[in-house]
Amino acid sequence: MLTLLSDKMKPVLWSKIFFLLLIGVFVFGKPLEYSEHKSEPNRPSEELGVEGAFQSDIQLTPEQAREIKADDFPSENGRLRRKASSNMDSLWPKGIVPYEFENNFPWTDVVLEAIRRWEDETCIMFKEVSPSIQAEVGHTNVLKFSRGSGCSSTIGRYHDGGTQETFLGDNCRSVGATQHEIGHVIGFYHEQSRPDRDDHVLVTETNVARGRLWEFKKYDRNHIRIDEPYDIGSVMHYGPTWFSKDNRAHTMDAKDARMTPIMGQRHGLSFMDVKTANKLYNCNRDCPTRLVCENGGYVGPRCTCVCPKGLSGQTCSEVSRGSTACGAVLRQAKGTITSPGYPGKYTNSAICNWMIKADEERTITLTFEMLSIESSDKCDYDSLEIKLYGPELAGPKFCGVHQMPDPIVYQGQSLVIRFLSDSSENYAGFKINYTIQ
Repeated sequence: MLTLLSDKMKPVLWSKIFFLLLIGVFVFGKPLEYSEHKSEPNRPSEELGVEGAFQSDIQLTPEQAREIKADDFPSENGRLRRKASSNMDSLWPKGIVPYEFENNFPWTDVVLEAIRRWEDETCIMFKEVSPSIQAEVGHTNVLKFSRGSGCSSTIGRYHDGGTQETFLGDNCRSVGATQHEIGHVIGFYHEQSRPDRDDHVLVTETNVARGRLWEFKKYDRNHIRIDEPYDIGSVMHYGPTWFSKDNRAHTMDAKDARMTPIMGQRHGLSFMDVKTANKLYNCNRDCPTRLVCENGGYVGPRCTCVCPKGLSGQTCSEVSRGSTACGAVLRQAKGTITSPGYPGKYTNSAICNWMIKADEERTITLTFEMLSIESSDKCDYDSLEIKLYGPELAGPKFCGVHQMPDPIVYQGQSLVIRFLSDSSENYAGFKINYTIQ
């Protein structure tokens, strides 16, 4: 509408908008919302689903469908919705996925970027299909990226050869959503469908939209690999309002409420996503020696230890150092951790990593004296992350200016703490005392 206004009228209109916002600040203590729609927390686009797909975006073969009872899921237009298989035969031989694009596919750049990120961190390779590639891999399967009404993918490789399609619609043309669909292609299921889901996540059935409760069914241990810890931060996890009755009520919450904002992220692959893919495809099988990696690290395809974010060194026993002089491995029985520049405001573009090391059967307790960090809904700008579930998993993030958190107790030998700041907005920072008992 603004493009239809004359140049003289535009300043008048914007002045009125500013005046209304100013009134909102004085009357309500905050600006009035100048938007028709608020963004919902972590609602990945593949939630919209595809007709006939299981759990909104999974295409199943008849063989996969036979692995469960037909009456476990509702039927629609003669198509049954069923769980997927973790059959090792569904992996892509030699870790090579032959692929092609449908004619005039509009988002090749998005797909290629998502492919690059999987390839950069695993031994899995995506190669444009050709007779020579088919001869190399010994099968005729081809992954075809096609435009569709939504997102959907197969689980692993079909056994009978031929073309299998991954559909990407207008609503899911992001790199993160594409990484999720590629996760299905290489053999991943949804994280919240693991049989141990209820140990980590609470499903509120009364908040689920009518007829969609089956979306939250769990797989049994015969179909799902759970030899890695549950990963709330996985790119394969649902968000907290997925299939909600009103698009706002939470259908799922982390049992640790501080972790709920992390659920459903589509920023990129988590450390455990990558570690699991490397393990699934045995990416270090040709390594001459076996390093013993510490703190959740693993031997990757380059035969070196791949460390969780914030850690480094040959065996992941050290912390990564950024350009700011901060971070350390702490072994003393007690000490203090502060933001860079404390007691002044913290610096821009800081990357700080600390690892508190304790002996077995000891606990680490954190007590906050100061916490003042730039605020955002998911702490996307500046953040203090405390990896309470181990160095390899996401932990609660703290930001904003508010009452000091209660003391945090960690029972483990390595507690990793990460602080990140962007290029603007400096605050007073934090001061944390720790003790090992």
